[in-house]
Order: sequence, then structure tokens, then C-alpha cells
Amino acid sequence: VELAGQAKEALHKIVSASERCLDQVQSIAASTEEQSSAVEEVSSNVETISNSFEESRQGVTQIDSSANELSQVASELMQAVSWFKLEQTRLDTRNRQGATRRNAGISEQPSVNG
Repeated sequence: VELAGQAKEALHKIVSASERCLDQVQSIAASTEEQSSAVEEVSSNVETISNSFEESRQGVTQIDSSANELSQVASELMQAVSWFKLEQTRLDTRNRQGATRRNAGISEQPSVNG
């Protein structure tokens, strides 16, 4: 009878230890599931960041291309407008020369150069 009592007590200890072990295994499984979910979320976020980076890179490339085109158009425009500036400068110079001559009492004569 004493031996049966010891066996019963040993079995209770085994059941209790098994239950604790089962609780720990379940806790580990839950933690592993949470970690797996977190890893999936981090992976998704990294992919989103990577996509955003690629979109930004493409945007910068487009901006660079547009800036180069705009610079070229601006240069062409400056060349096209420079004729008008030269003509205006010539007119301003003629007007100043005429005013200077009038102030000096010199009559204006048409120039040979136009």
C-alpha cells in the first residue's frame, strides 16, 4: 500500500510536470506565431519602403531629365531673344547718341551702318 501511495504521488508529479511542460510549449508556440506575424509585417513594410524608394528614384530621374530639357529650352529661348535685345540695345544706343548730339547742338545725320 505504501508503494502504491508513492507511485500515486510520483504520477501526480509527472502529470504536474507534463502540464507545466505543455503550458510552456503552448507559450512557445504562441510566441513563435506572434514572431512569425511580426516578421511578415516587417517584410511587408520593407517591401513597401523598397517600392517607395524605386518610385522616388524614378521621380528623381524624371525631374533630372525635365531639368535638362528645361535648361536646353531656356538656352534656345535666350538665343532667340538675344536678337531682340541686340536690336533694342542698338535702338537705345542710337537714341542716346541722338540725345547727346541734340544736347551738343549737332544735327542728326543718318548713319551709313543703318
